[in-house]
Amino acid sequence: MKYFMFFISFLFIFTGCGADRQETNGGSADEESKETTSPSIDLADIDLGLDIKPTKENVGFTMNFKNNADEPVEFTFSSGQKFEVVVKDQSGQEVYRFSKGKMFTMALEMLKLKAGESVTYKDVWEYKKEGVTLEPGEYQVVASVIPIEMNGEKLGKDPFTAEGSFTIETSAEAQATEKSESEGSQDEQKQNPAFRNIKAAGSNGEYVITGEARVFEAVFMYAVEDGHHQLVKETPFFANEGAPSWSSFELKISIPKDQLPTEGTVTAHIYERSAKDGSIVNSYFVTLEQF
Repeated sequence: MKYFMFFISFLFIFTGCGADRQETNGGSADEESKETTSPSIDLADIDLGLDIKPTKENVGFTMNFKNNADEPVEFTFSSGQKFEVVVKDQSGQEVYRFSKGKMFTMALEMLKLKAGESVTYKDVWEYKKEGVTLEPGEYQVVASVIPIEMNGEKLGKDPFTAEGSFTIETSAEAQATEKSESEGSQDEQKQNPAFRNIKAAGSNGEYVITGEARVFEAVFMYAVEDGHHQLVKETPFFANEGAPSWSSFELKISIPKDQLPTEGTVTAHIYERSAKDGSIVNSYFVTLEQF
């Protein structure tokens, strides 16, 4: 009997310790769960704008991806591809996909946007499917920015999209548009008091801009960007004569090939700095090359 009572007492103590140990472990798990739970994400705070600009030769897509939240946001991408553009004809058949035939870095990439900050992505399509120019008509566009995570939380398929449409014109319409654009360009040149007869030539990072300038003390500024990055920072250039005379100039620009974009438009911005307050005045934008 004595041994029996001893065995019962030992069993009771062992069971109690086990219960205490289980309860303690359970409490730690709850605390850990609370610590690792992330706050919910409001996708409505992230905006994707889509601007579509068709010409007679191609159509440009500009996507503005903006963080409208009051806090910074970090996005994770599964590869070097940050966006997708898909074009379909009136029957719903896909005629263009940005990523088709392209190679991207196969590694996670991060993008951090501060509150109110945005990033711009660009693409240009030349109206061709498998080398064949498409027929005139209306086409639908769906553009997407495609991160897989936002602030560490998984996202669904194509969480940020924007839609639009454009028209590939007939030959007569294209000619009329070209004439209108040409007249508009001439009007712009006439209206700009500092620059006129501006032309650009060159490719693959080597460019020449020629024209006439009427600028204070014979100096104006230029910079070059591709829609994502500044390729040439603000640089002064001196014309042969200062205002009020018009002076012809030849501006040579050289950009290393490894800094050129894989897609987008390289644009030069020529302008003056106001002698009064240093602000930019008399801006003139020159397309150097499209990729």
